[in-house]
Amino acid sequence: MPIFFSIYLALINPEKQVENLVLQSKLDEALKVLDRAKQNPFLKNDPRIILVTASVLRQKKDFKAALEQVKAALAIHKKFPFLWAYKSFGVERLLLSDIFYQEALCYIELNDQETALKALDDAINVEVDPETLYQRALVLEYLGEFRDAEADLKLAIEKAIDPVKKEVALHNRADYFLRQKKNDLAIIDFKAALSQNECADAFFQLGRLALQDELYDQAIEYLNKSIEKEESVKALRLRALTHIKKEEWQEAKSDLDKAIKLEPDNKLVQTERENVIKTLKLL
Repeated sequence: MPIFFSIYLALINPEKQVENLVLQSKLDEALKVLDRAKQNPFLKNDPRIILVTASVLRQKKDFKAALEQVKAALAIHKKFPFLWAYKSFGVERLLLSDIFYQEALCYIELNDQETALKALDDAINVEVDPETLYQRALVLEYLGEFRDAEADLKLAIEKAIDPVKKEVALHNRADYFLRQKKNDLAIIDFKAALSQNECADAFFQLGRLALQDELYDQAIEYLNKSIEKEESVKALRLRALTHIKKEEWQEAKSDLDKAIKLEPDNKLVQTERENVIKTLKLL
């Protein structure tokens, strides 16, 4: 590709190019596009380009290199605080928050939870965002600060206005309650999440909890809805197990047949299906 054309594309929309390449798992090509963009005088001091670079590097599991990029973005932001004067102050604040957020993600991957927590505090001091609150809650949970973690999860739900984001925030807290063995609270949040936006995994989790409580008909009802939303191996296996509990062997085999088609090399599904077939032959 000619250098002039590459720089022209980088100037027009390098982030969109990179997004398309990342979707195709062409991470090295994405980094080349970003390197060309940084050679452009209009973009070389743009922290957004550096942040996208950090994001791609994190996907390549090169967390130290990603952290270096984030620190470079922070340095540029500090040196040129009014570089985006044409944008609103709110947008600029969001950019700074994202820099701190990306820094935190790097430290989390490097297993430095204390430094990650400080970076998340910095991000939230700039902009209170549900996703950032959730990440801080995960770090606080890891550090054993459960009361503060729950406070962040609650605030994340309150700050999520869009129904899809509110569903995610409720789902996140439900997952937290599951980890804390508070199943009754998890069920409440999963049901609240479904009232915002119907999600296959929320139906799956409710089905799993119903099966755990030996509420087999209710479990199948939830799992039916999960599979209607998204036919997944885990949901088909769980529905098959529920049918087995009810001694509905043919229905169990049907679910495992579908699961095998989705993942032909899944040894666990193969074994479960063989066991069901053996039982059917004995009937």
